[in-house]
Amino acid sequence: SADLNWELSTDRATSVAKALIAFGVDARRITAAGRAFYAPIAPNTTAAGKAQSRRTEIILSPKMDGLYQIMER
Repeated sequence: SADLNWELSTDRATSVAKALIAFGVDARRITAAGRAFYAPIAPNTTAAGKAQSRRTEIILSPKMDGLYQIMER
């Protein structure tokens, strides 16, 4: 069901966030978000497609002020 998919997706994201925090990443720098079936990377019409879409993505964003300082050098 849609509700179960959403819950599983957010639980997966939260678990990854907790693991990162356990390894020392500052919790204020982490945002966990579930996508459920709203952002598939493969068709959900087959088991293989569903498995591909069942993933965790980690997006790294630099501190922009530090990036600008590097670029000015």
